[in-house]
Amino acid sequence: KEISTRIDDDPGQANALHGLGDVYRLQSRYTEAEQSYIRAKIIYADWNDAESRASALNGLGDVYRLQSKYTEAERSYTRAKKLYAGINDDEGQARVLNGLGDVYRLQSKYTQAEQSFTRAQEIYPRIGHDEGRANGLRGVGYLRWKRTSGADDKVADMSEDEDSVADDDSSWASTAESIHSTPH
Repeated sequence: KEISTRIDDDPGQANALHGLGDVYRLQSRYTEAEQSYIRAKIIYADWNDAESRASALNGLGDVYRLQSKYTEAERSYTRAKKLYAGINDDEGQARVLNGLGDVYRLQSKYTQAEQSFTRAQEIYPRIGHDEGRANGLRGVGYLRWKRTSGADDKVADMSEDEDSVADDDSSWASTAESIHSTPH
């Protein structure tokens, strides 16, 4: 970041700030991550770099979601989705749709969550992104399982701990796949 600042390389500085935001987010240093993403987003906007700006907004959405700041997360993801749509970036749109699905799920807005996960699920096979497809299936499967199982207490315990869900992605994906393939 320092070198980019010294040589007045705004895109380089923005990329460094974006990278720092990613690192801070992974370290749960959310205030620093937020500041880095916001600064990167501003520079990307000055340079008319819609893709990088959308990516910074997606990072901001993740930071806000992880802090349970759902209104801010939804706003960031929605702005990122519009930017990705404007440049025809299907993968970016699907990624933020999954983020929106998580935001809605965490607020018990299950209809909106399912719509977001389903829209992401429709995009991923088109672009050949199996991991994204699995994540979308996991989200849809979780919601359908919750709706049909009557196990609200068990599900609430699981949904409160994002890390335990993330650690068990393979079983969620297989559950989601079996639910998705079951006739309705």
